[in-house]
Amino acid sequence: IVYLDTDVIVRGDVCELHDLPFQGKSKAVLAAVPRRHLPISFYLKVFSPKMPIWLPASAPSFNAGVMVIDMRAWERLDVTGQVRHWAQQNQGRDLWRHGSQPPLLLLLYDRVEWIPETWNVDGLGHHGTRSTEAVESAKILHWTGPLKPWLLRGLRKDL
Repeated sequence: IVYLDTDVIVRGDVCELHDLPFQGKSKAVLAAVPRRHLPISFYLKVFSPKMPIWLPASAPSFNAGVMVIDMRAWERLDVTGQVRHWAQQNQGRDLWRHGSQPPLLLLLYDRVEWIPETWNVDGLGHHGTRSTEAVESAKILHWTGPLKPWLLRGLRKDL
């Protein structure tokens, strides 16, 4: 299944995205674009310096706004139930504040198949800059961040 957040513009063939991952024998549950500049520890700072030993803090994170999910693997591992468990642990927002992202990182950091960055050129709702080349080659543009293009002060309305 292909999951897309509502703040994206799709410029590539989603069928190509669907068919891209899970070709070989893989233990991956989902496929996503790596965020090498934002390691897992960025989302789970509350655990630092007591990061669970099983969690590689420097491993790249991923953005859950564009994912291809192997639903058989998802159901076999009861990912929904495990996310529910972590969400209940975080009712007071004591562990994280980044929505659904951290529990997926906790559960699936080692079960992700990386796909090319063109499939999720994100950060467009922040003031940071993305290269013209990255934006022009993007198959999916993603307005992560608060400055959505439909808002008065939104960014990159020209795209």
